[in-house]
Amino acid sequence: PIVGLILGNRLASTLGHNANTIGGALLVLTGGYMLIMAMRSRGAPTSHTVPKTLHKLLATGLALSIDNLIIGFSLGTTNAPLAEAVGIIGVTSVALSLLGLELGGRLKSRVVGYSEELGGVMLILVGIGVAVRLL
Repeated sequence: PIVGLILGNRLASTLGHNANTIGGALLVLTGGYMLIMAMRSRGAPTSHTVPKTLHKLLATGLALSIDNLIIGFSLGTTNAPLAEAVGIIGVTSVALSLLGLELGGRLKSRVVGYSEELGGVMLILVGIGVAVRLL
């Protein structure tokens, strides 16, 4: 988010009123990519559990990092204070990750096949909210 905040802050004047639309569109694209990749991998054979789990963890970490970059970019275009934004994003990310782990553990039998799709849809919805300035 720090890199995104700095980039967004520097590009805010150049992008003007289009900054939120661009930031929202980037979130929608990231969510769409997650959704497509989840649907593609649905029919893929699973032969090794550990490498697949490690691969999913790395892919999830990368997706979250991209999300944080994009969210930082969107916030940076609004000239949000860097220290406050980083602190809030950090605390919120940790809290929601822990909540997600807890919920995932409790709901895994119900959503195990659709968790990646659900994550992609959530990103798309947040992106739409950012683009139309609801968030």
